[in-house]
Amino acid sequence: MKFRAVIILSAMLAFSSCQDLDLHPLSEGSTETWYSTETEIRMALNDLFRPVFWPQDNDQWTDDWMFRGETNAMTAGTITAETGTVVNNWRNVYKAISRSIRVIENIDRMAGQVPDASLNKYEANARFVLASSYAYLITHWGDVPYYENTIMLDEAFSMGRTPKEDILEHIYRHYDFAATHLPLSYGSSENQYATKGAALAMKARIALYMGDFTTAKNAAQAVMDLGVYQLYPSYRELFL
Repeated sequence: MKFRAVIILSAMLAFSSCQDLDLHPLSEGSTETWYSTETEIRMALNDLFRPVFWPQDNDQWTDDWMFRGETNAMTAGTITAETGTVVNNWRNVYKAISRSIRVIENIDRMAGQVPDASLNKYEANARFVLASSYAYLITHWGDVPYYENTIMLDEAFSMGRTPKEDILEHIYRHYDFAATHLPLSYGSSENQYATKGAALAMKARIALYMGDFTTAKNAAQAVMDLGVYQLYPSYRELFL
């Protein structure tokens, strides 16, 4: 009888404990509870500006590189979709896209707790990253899968490519939002994120690359009209 009672008691404890253990982790971040404080939003933005999410083309891939002793995958024409740089850049840029979307989707959690101007600034930074990430993709791959909402894994596998011309319009829209809500600069005690001038300059850059010269001209003029930038006084010294 005692043995049977022990088994029954153990079973009862097991079933009851399963429910109690279905909790959000207390020792690390959780997607279900994150973005609940302004500090968490800032931490998410800090992550978006890590260098790994902003790949740069290597000068060794261009005619500007002086050392001709050996070739690389780009100059030798052997680059493929499986080349390490290609795989890593594609993966990391889409990570930045997904994470910036998470910020945009969850920014309203802080509504009423944080001033609207601050929330708009945080969202503007996330949209700046989103636009810049897609700008990188269409300049390197052309038509690519486009999404601006969290998607499920099955949906991701069934997605096709969106024409780069359509993606460009979305890029402009996100940059325009960013330029509207980002500050001209940040104080010395603030984290240094994107600025209004950066959003306009990046819009001009992608427009120029895509041959949309009217948009490029207008965005560049908007940068100049801010009155906070000037050309370096000696072009020659830049190379010394």
